Amino acid sequence: SYGVKGTVTDVLKKNVHASSFVYTCGPQGMLKAVYAITSSVKAKCQVSLEEHMACGFGVCRGCAVKTQSGYMRVCKDGPVFDAADLSWS
Repeated sequence: SYGVKGTVTDVLKKNVHASSFVYTCGPQGMLKAVYAITSSVKAKCQVSLEEHMACGFGVCRGCAVKTQSGYMRVCKDGPVFDAADLSWS
């Protein structure tokens, strides 16, 4: 096939720098890896989370994610978050 063979993180490692601003979506493991790479060079990163949303308007809190300032709802407060605000543990 055409292009680079490997993963998104392989390409990112070679091309990200402090003035980069990265936007990403995908599986949780990849988002965590992208954040680790961008934070190591002090680049900005925003992630679009894909959580199960039972109600879709914030009542059930089924899509809550842990952030530095407490839990936030993906359906109401997101789905895009600053990667540095999320608790990746």
